[in-house]
Amino acid sequence: MVINGILFCEFDASLGPKITYQVPKGWINNEVFDTVSEYVITKPFLYDRVVSISTPLGDKIMGVPVCIENSKYPRNALLFNLCFVFGSKTQTSIYIPILRKLAVTLRDLETESEFIYRETSKSRILDIITRILSHLNSTGECIIPVDAANTIHLKIFPHISSPPPILDHEVPVKTVSNFETFEEEFSMQMVLSHIDSIKYVKQIAEEAKVKIEIVRQCLQQLLFYGYIVMTDIFQYSNRYTPTHNMQRLAESQEMQRECLEFITRPGRPEPSFDQVFRLYCEIKPSVSFQEYLNSSFQNIDERCFILYGKINGIIRRVHVFTIGKSPIPELQRLLDGTHCWDEICCDLNMSVHQLQAHLQTNEAIHFWK
Repeated sequence: MVINGILFCEFDASLGPKITYQVPKGWINNEVFDTVSEYVITKPFLYDRVVSISTPLGDKIMGVPVCIENSKYPRNALLFNLCFVFGSKTQTSIYIPILRKLAVTLRDLETESEFIYRETSKSRILDIITRILSHLNSTGECIIPVDAANTIHLKIFPHISSPPPILDHEVPVKTVSNFETFEEEFSMQMVLSHIDSIKYVKQIAEEAKVKIEIVRQCLQQLLFYGYIVMTDIFQYSNRYTPTHNMQRLAESQEMQRECLEFITRPGRPEPSFDQVFRLYCEIKPSVSFQEYLNSSFQNIDERCFILYGKINGIIRRVHVFTIGKSPIPELQRLLDGTHCWDEICCDLNMSVHQLQAHLQTNEAIHFWK
């Protein structure tokens, strides 16, 4: 999958939509451009959206139209679009994040320093798109300094099926230690600094002082590339049950070694695998983890014990759901049997004990699954 060409297009007050710069030169001629220009420099309802249009010659042009309104511009607005050109059969979904990022970057450069409005700086766009085309096609990534304060970082990631949505009451757990890919992204760094296998998504947003929507997007990206896995909140009142993956643990010596290293308390002697395996097997959904704990956990970190079991599918959480009534409208809407207690407590900022005490004084039916 390659990019055939890159266009920088804008609206000229005298000429209308035009190609200001393109590489390779002449890939899209003016006659072809005129047939699709209304989808490149578009109407307001398409601003900031990914737009893809096929030309009469079979090329596919994809970009994100941008409009910046200001009285200093002719007709009070600056309209531009940096587009990639592909073959008609190219799978282009992996380029969408890059086009979005370039649109945001150019908007920010223009807002901060009139990068596009001033001809002296705008002329540098030709060199920028030339390097983007060359580097993305050859290595799949590029780092291009724009000025003393700005650098463009782009990287093509392979297409992976979309991960499930991020839930506010879930806990992210890192699976790698190196996050250099995101070292220039401030929001991502703020989120990463608060991932400790304990804090749940809503808590990370509050402590990092980052909007919850941005935190979800960052975690979705990390999950997409396998840098994290999601689990549930650890509490001693939780209930768990073994899964069929116990067989995999019993047969894999590598998993056994990994498990013992992960769950043994620092400075304590390592328990035997037979002991640990028996502890996983004997977990019952009829009792809480607090009730299950015994002297066998003396050298075992119980939080790590549960975490290893969960992220490897050896055990699964048995959630409690409730159908009931409450005088609190915010709680009543969640008592329809489809929301687990983790979700309810997270949504309403309640502890499990507070929720339990409230439900004991009102009609409620609880079930676990």
